[in-house]
Amino acid sequence: MESTATIWSSALSDIAATVSAEQFKTWFDGVSLASVSPEQAVIHVPNAFYSKWFEMHYEGLIAGALQSSLGTRPLVSFEIAPQKIQPRPAPTDIAPPASPTSPASPTRAASSRPKLNRDYVFSKFVVGPSNQLAHAASLAVVESPGHSYNPLFLHAGVGLGKTHLVHAVAHSLLKKRPELRIKYMSCESFMNQFLYALQKGGLEQFRRRCRQVDALMID
Repeated sequence: MESTATIWSSALSDIAATVSAEQFKTWFDGVSLASVSPEQAVIHVPNAFYSKWFEMHYEGLIAGALQSSLGTRPLVSFEIAPQKIQPRPAPTDIAPPASPTSPASPTRAASSRPKLNRDYVFSKFVVGPSNQLAHAASLAVVESPGHSYNPLFLHAGVGLGKTHLVHAVAHSLLKKRPELRIKYMSCESFMNQFLYALQKGGLEQFRRRCRQVDALMID
């Protein structure tokens, strides 16, 4: 049997001829063939959202593309690829204390915990056909913050769960890493602060406040 790399390269060529160039670049650039046999193939994907999406939309396509090289149609499964764990910064690196004689620095001010609705968590979010993609993407952000969907933009009508998902992401991130600096604000508050900074010549300070956090969430 051909090598795994050769089989996957051939399969990708078949897939690229089937889907649009945009689809191929969006979904297949970040995946790889971890192992393969005539009976089974394991595909490495970046996160759980990719895994669900591939199961729903590309499992059959991949199996058919692999069949061209294997001669048989394997059972395709998806696994999250191992990621290198980045060392967490020490607490002193996250928010250095402000001088007693000077006002609190933007970094320290941004590190305060956001006010979140304790009922807006993933376990209380009702998933349906209309919001399944948004829910899965939000979970992916929690699993790989700063890498998956950076930024993530949720668009929907009033009362369809956008705020719930934003709060759920914040809750989950803080549960996993309590030291994270998360800034949560309404869109109105963000615009008011931006316009004030624009009028007063304080855009650089405004940018610094927004960039010195680990997660900026605008509702």
